[in-house]
Amino acid sequence: MRALLQQSLAIAGKLLKTLTTAWSGLSKPEQRLLNELAAGRPVAALVLTGTTVDVGSWFKKGRVVGVWVGGEWTMFAAGQRPFVEKVSPRLLAASVYNHIIGKLVLAPAPEVRLRQLRMSPLDAVRALRWILN
Repeated sequence: MRALLQQSLAIAGKLLKTLTTAWSGLSKPEQRLLNELAAGRPVAALVLTGTTVDVGSWFKKGRVVGVWVGGEWTMFAAGQRPFVEKVSPRLLAASVYNHIIGKLVLAPAPEVRLRQLRMSPLDAVRALRWILN
């Protein structure tokens, strides 16, 4: 019993470290938008992607952040016109990481606007762990 408790605490510590590291990588507008989206619900996974979308800025696009909140996968980018897309996990049952192009491919998800997210293999494994379970 003690070993199980220690193992659970170690896993929780790793998860907290991962979330803390990713959280510190968010800009202030991204943190505000995430707080609005979470609305008090726990954030289980947070992945910073290399994908960008138009958020109404003249000079740069907004970085897409993937987050697991309240039982659904949410992608968002902060800006003048924030991008937010929430996807039910049942629509993502065939999602995979394509290591050749370096993107997480969300599938089948026919009505999802963003079907590919550029990210590292490690971040993709973390995202897929939450999406496919």
